[in-house]
Amino acid sequence: DGRDPGRGVRLLGTLNPTADAYDPPFADARQTALAAIALAVAARSAALPEPVRARAAETSRALVRALASLSEAERVPVVECMALAAHRMAGGMAGGMAGGMAGGMADDLAGGGAAAAEDVLAALAARVAARTPALVALDAASSPAQAAFAALALAGTADGRVEAVRVARAILETFRDRPGALLQAALPLALLARELGDARPGAEAPGVGDGVGEADGVGAADGVGGNDGAAACAQEIRAALASLAAQLAPQQVGAPVADGELGTPDRGAPVDLVGGLLPPGGPRTTVDGESLRHGAAMVLAFPRAAGGPAGLDPAAIDGMVRRFVRFLAQHTASDPWVGGFRRPDAIRGLVRATLATDDCPPEATAFGALLAVAAAERTVTTPAGAR
Repeated sequence: DGRDPGRGVRLLGTLNPTADAYDPPFADARQTALAAIALAVAARSAALPEPVRARAAETSRALVRALASLSEAERVPVVECMALAAHRMAGGMAGGMAGGMAGGMADDLAGGGAAAAEDVLAALAARVAARTPALVALDAASSPAQAAFAALALAGTADGRVEAVRVARAILETFRDRPGALLQAALPLALLARELGDARPGAEAPGVGDGVGEADGVGAADGVGGNDGAAACAQEIRAALASLAAQLAPQQVGAPVADGELGTPDRGAPVDLVGGLLPPGGPRTTVDGESLRHGAAMVLAFPRAAGGPAGLDPAAIDGMVRRFVRFLAQHTASDPWVGGFRRPDAIRGLVRATLATDDCPPEATAFGALLAVAAAERTVTTPAGAR
């Protein structure tokens, strides 16, 4: 929604199709940052047509500009890290951490607006640089998700990549005996693995600036100078997430069981919830949208080009991905369901939080976009270096 010039572009909030209203009317800062990241991932994906990628990059940068312009009282350190990471991934940091931050965003503005964007974004980069030490100072009481998003923000410079590798390894070490806590950080860790050892189809090496060098599988993305340990760290992250995936697999509705038969979808859940994750405490009739967050993390973590992580059968990964995609499809507003509401075009493509309600919150759609793009990339083969 760009109708409020004083706030720039703002992401709309949770849509209730029955009431034909957004409640709340606008997304909060964290939801907006998540949407900016999802759009930035789409902007870099060879699985999408160029016009879609260009529009995704433009919208991601617009959301970041809005986040960077928040008042001091509205700023949240981890959200600012997410915003900076999204801006870099959307192609707005070809000139370095601060000096070139407005490069992509200046193209979205006219006249003197470019200079204002440069000032706002340079200030964002400076704030992130000042705040990341506190976010990445890990102990048992720390938030691994916040630390992982901070590391993702750091990964845009040579020194930052080295620090991001250190932080990622500290997260894995600190929380290796706490899989529940590590699961909460699975999404930013999966995104970080892509940045440190990018195995997207057609991806360039995720180094500094315009990506000097081209990725040839994971190993070629070993960073500036080829000696920052980034690719090895990406594989360590994927190995940790593979362990989580193995623990989640029995909770996925419709997953294979020991005798090789398809797990019964009626384990307390309707057939249309196949692919969702049932809680270990017992079956229930609804599986909430948190399955989308974990699904996005698992699909992002295991691109085909990275090869199968140790301990996970590639066929098992493929099956898990297919079931997560099915789960997403069941939660995505589409025809003929949208035809029963007043404004079907405003609803089509949004993702419902659960099938128990009609509500479409912004984070569910962002998780769904990440999952869908990563799943589509598993079907794409392009020459290394293609964009």
